[in-house]
Amino acid sequence: MKSTLGPAALTAVLSLALLGLVGCGDEPAAAPDPSPTQASTPAGEQETQVTQAPTVEGPADLVAIFTEAPVAELRAGSPTVADDGTGITAELVERGGRDLLQVRNGPDVVTATIPEDADTPYLLDLQLELGQAGAGWVVGHEGGDSTRLTVYVIRAGRLVPATPTPGDPDLGGGFTPDGGTRRTWFDAAGQAFTRVATGKPDQYRLYRWAVSGPGEGGGTDDLDPRLVAENLGTVCVTESATPVVVERC
Repeated sequence: MKSTLGPAALTAVLSLALLGLVGCGDEPAAAPDPSPTQASTPAGEQETQVTQAPTVEGPADLVAIFTEAPVAELRAGSPTVADDGTGITAELVERGGRDLLQVRNGPDVVTATIPEDADTPYLLDLQLELGQAGAGWVVGHEGGDSTRLTVYVIRAGRLVPATPTPGDPDLGGGFTPDGGTRRTWFDAAGQAFTRVATGKPDQYRLYRWAVSGPGEGGGTDDLDPRLVAENLGTVCVTESATPVVVERC
């Protein structure tokens, strides 16, 4: 039910385990019909209804990346439960007119106040496993033609948001400041990806997301975690085709 990010090689900045991108000479591979991806939740419903994502064809590494996993949007009162045996739960709660993210690990509870926003927040039904940097939880706001996502992690006993790195694209979906488009999704391994239009037809810059963490070997805790976008290069996505075709370009 849940997606998790794979083990990470930790340095000063934690990079998520990579699926190596191979050259254009690879034989195309078609993915089976992937699990449905997330959709908007109508008012009053606790969990989103998901829709079927398209089949993807191309080099095997890109097919794995672009085959989307189902990630539901949970409203207040619907917890997400880790499937790694720890029993850690996270959920949005409403208290005193404010929206809070609450993470519980046995008797221990940490809480973060979600910044006030005109759009009702939702919690993605997954737990990001970040190795020594700990777990992460993703809160979203969707309004109009944009989706904004924030990753929360535990640092020094506090639940805090990972700060975006200047110059990186925004995590989420919608339009970029220059009028382009961006879109974020999760693959079957639970890794987060964003594609940003370059301005050329069907061409996108591809990014994979990580969160900075403590140094390897149990170094000093990173009290100001950073959200880091790793540039995976340029890809072409032909969505007018059936199945959708992805390739390097």
